[in-house]
Amino acid sequence: MFSLSVTDAGGQSASDEVTVTLIDTPPTVNAGEDGVVVAGSSVLLSGSASDLDGPLAYVGWTQLSGPEVTLQAGATAEEVSFIAPYANATAIFELTAIDGAAQESREQVVISPSPIRQGSRQAPPSR
Repeated sequence: MFSLSVTDAGGQSASDEVTVTLIDTPPTVNAGEDGVVVAGSSVLLSGSASDLDGPLAYVGWTQLSGPEVTLQAGATAEEVSFIAPYANATAIFELTAIDGAAQESREQVVISPSPIRQGSRQAPPSR
């Protein structure tokens, strides 16, 4: 609470008080763009997470669906990589951020398999 008191040249005075309430906002999360990947290739999930109110208590990736992969830590908590599996299935990953006030934000990214496998040769189009 803040208070202000003023007195004029004639000795008249007045005061007032104001209460300031700080509102904690949840973190902002961006999991990046959805993608199409070739089986057997290395895939980098690179997102971002921030909080205007202070440092983040947690940032991490989770696989929600699709063929199970092993997530390898990247240069930052917002980056992980994995080897695209040889499976014709879409995988969904989620980036989560939690701030110091336990407010949470999440965003998902969808990774789909390419119809062409790494190292395979595709026949030229027929004319």
